[in-house]
Amino acid sequence: MNTVNIVKFPKLGLEFTIDKVAFYIFNLPVYWYGIIIATGFFLAIVFGLRNSEKFGIKSDDAIDLVFWAAPIAVIGARIYYVVFNWHEFNGDFKKIINIRTGGLAIYGGLIGAVITAYFLQK
Repeated sequence: MNTVNIVKFPKLGLEFTIDKVAFYIFNLPVYWYGIIIATGFFLAIVFGLRNSEKFGIKSDDAIDLVFWAAPIAVIGARIYYVVFNWHEFNGDFKKIINIRTGGLAIYGGLIGAVITAYFLQK
C-alpha cells in the first residue's frame, strides 16, 4: 500500500504530491527518506575525507571511524528510541530490531558516534 504525501512551500506557492516509496527491490519498498539520508551520509563522508588533512586526521583514520561509528550510531539511535518508547515494544524482540517501521532517535545516534570516536582516538 503506497501512501502519498504533499510537500508544500507556502511562501513560494509550490505544492508537490510525492509517493513515499521511491521504488521496490525484491518487493521491499525503498523510501525517499532513506535515499535522502543515505545521500547525506555519503556526502558527509566525501566532505570529511576531502577536509580531513586540514584537521590533522589521516584519511585512513577517518574511514575507520566511519566504519565503526555509523553502525554503532544506528544501534544507539534505535536503543534510545526503544528505551524512551518502551510502551510501543513491551519486550517484543522482533519489534525492537525492526527499524523499517521507524523509530530512530538522533540523540542516541550522536551518543553512540561520540562514544565510538572517543574509543577510537589514538
